[in-house]
Amino acid sequence: MSQDLCLADGIGKRLVANVAKSMVRKRLALAHHILQNHDAEIPCFGCNETIPSLTKMLDHFRTKHTKSLIACVYCKSVFGKPNDMTENQWKRLKTHMYGVSYT
Repeated sequence: MSQDLCLADGIGKRLVANVAKSMVRKRLALAHHILQNHDAEIPCFGCNETIPSLTKMLDHFRTKHTKSLIACVYCKSVFGKPNDMTENQWKRLKTHMYGVSYT
């Protein structure tokens, strides 16, 4: 009952919201860390090879699929050809992959 009263007031609601935001930030940071550094096992859209991290996936695109369009393996959104993509487009791809992989 005392917990219900605490959460019912404005301070309790703000506290819960702040904790939730913190948990989301930590979850995204963890997803980023895993995709960058650990065995994420991302399937390649072009050759079905399994790539262990997002950084290695980007290198794989740049060396093995230079003329292919890069598409998200989960939703099929198209980002462009590896040799034509700007650094900003690579960042957009990475952001997209984090969100799709860990939602």
